[in-house]
Amino acid sequence: DESLEASAEDPQERAEGGQATEDEEEEEETDEEEDAEERGRRIVRAMEYYLSDDNLPYDYIVLIQADEHCWIPLDFMMSAPRLRCIAKDAEFCRASIHTYSETLSCRDIGGVLKVRRKKQLPAELLHEASAILDIGPAPKVEPLLNGKGAQANKGKGKAGQFNGKGKGVQHLGKGKGKGKGKGKSQSKGKGQGG
Repeated sequence: DESLEASAEDPQERAEGGQATEDEEEEEETDEEEDAEERGRRIVRAMEYYLSDDNLPYDYIVLIQADEHCWIPLDFMMSAPRLRCIAKDAEFCRASIHTYSETLSCRDIGGVLKVRRKKQLPAELLHEASAILDIGPAPKVEPLLNGKGAQANKGKGKAGQFNGKGKGVQHLGKGKGKGKGKGKSQSKGKGQGG
């Protein structure tokens, strides 16, 4: 019987015949662990970017997801463009945040996994985030790029809270006065008195 003969073969011969040895299996497990570690680190880097000083104060979509204690649902974060391909398992993401992040915290709140920064945004960036939330989502950019749509503010109106002086974000809105801003703010109107 061939099956009995095959089982009686030397283990070394079986390994040479195409079956994995224990060493090969350990190597595969090590590779999978390294791949998991790298994926975990990539997930953390992406989440840290989305919740960073450079991005969060200006990201309306993320800001509106935050609750009153600044917690954001982890499943929402996992659906972000930089994460949706690598963040498939919420528990893996949670473990990755706990293991690899010094700036983020993740916890179960009312049966929902949520993530937030360990340190609050600096005061000036909180002001920026508040302004973004007041203004709402950014308009589509295409009309601005091809010269159609909003008219450039040339001192005839003040858009949003910023008039082009100093640091700030470009805002779109109806003109509200005779601003003398030299910045690149955009305005749809010429403003009204005052």
